[in-house]
Amino acid sequence: MKESANRLCFLHVKERFYDKRDHFNASTKAKNDVVDFLSDWGVPFFLLKKNSTKVHIVNVCIDFFRFLGLLLQMYISLSPGTILLVQRRFSYPKLWCIKQVLKKRKSYLCVLVHDLNLIRFGLRKREMKTLSLSDSLIVHSQAMKRFLEEKGVSCFMVTLNFFDYRIAKGRQEPRKRSNTVVFAGNLDKSAFLPDLVNERLKAVTFNLYGYRAPKMNEAENICYKGSFSPSDVSAIEGAWGLVWDGTSIASCEGVLGEYLRYNSPHKMSLYIVSRLPLIVWSHSSVADFVKKEQLGIAIDSLYELEQRLSEITEDEYMRMQKNVQALSEKLSSGQMFRCALSEVVSYTKNLV
Repeated sequence: MKESANRLCFLHVKERFYDKRDHFNASTKAKNDVVDFLSDWGVPFFLLKKNSTKVHIVNVCIDFFRFLGLLLQMYISLSPGTILLVQRRFSYPKLWCIKQVLKKRKSYLCVLVHDLNLIRFGLRKREMKTLSLSDSLIVHSQAMKRFLEEKGVSCFMVTLNFFDYRIAKGRQEPRKRSNTVVFAGNLDKSAFLPDLVNERLKAVTFNLYGYRAPKMNEAENICYKGSFSPSDVSAIEGAWGLVWDGTSIASCEGVLGEYLRYNSPHKMSLYIVSRLPLIVWSHSSVADFVKKEQLGIAIDSLYELEQRLSEITEDEYMRMQKNVQALSEKLSSGQMFRCALSEVVSYTKNLV
């Protein structure tokens, strides 16, 4: 990574405000991990401080002059051929300004995509226009890459498949095969959860992890386990990690369910570093990879779950565990991101 680091720098946007819930909230972990990995690899950065989320004339003015200062610093410091990595969503005017400075300095813009609202909430011309400013994009999956290409994005694109996931404390001992399934994340937005209280799923135990307990009927097989620090996964109990979203247990339906066709959910990486084999929707972007690498099972409906879990032998489960452990070591050391960056660096060498 040393050679690549000499051609890279990144824009670190630092928020001044803090929510006490952040200690148990993984919503910013993917971005924070990227910053930590880049710092570990010795990649230099430009710092942009954000004053507050509150819209106030003083805060707006402070942020405006900080952004102007950033542009000036970039113009003075950037060397020809440098790649600037950006992972925070910027407005089109701001990213356009950054792009103009890079052009003047004969440098390149790489955007790491964490979420695509134009898929989740419908095509937004402004977001597509913003992405088109990039010289290269790091996207979740081949499906997301194809979607962007079909919508007219023509820049160089690299896929991650899985987000990396740093942990301070992991699980040492292997897990035992059982019908206990873990679901972690934003429980409030997981509309399908109340439907888990179902006669056809009574032989499957669901351990739910998140900041708030979901509003659902009591059932012996549904256990709310509370929240945990995203960097300490040692206390997670279960044998499988469920990657599901949307409004139904019959299929991944609705806007968020359909989004699984394109994205690589961060919770999937959480499960991997927790040594949990995966349960994924068969039409998700990761289903083929999960089956090919024997990292878990793919299902059409959660109604299939009881039967599918009963069919898994001890040897099959141990094989999945072994494969998950191998991938866990890669994710916890940033190998997916490292490989993607290396591809970007190799591509831009040919542009100089």
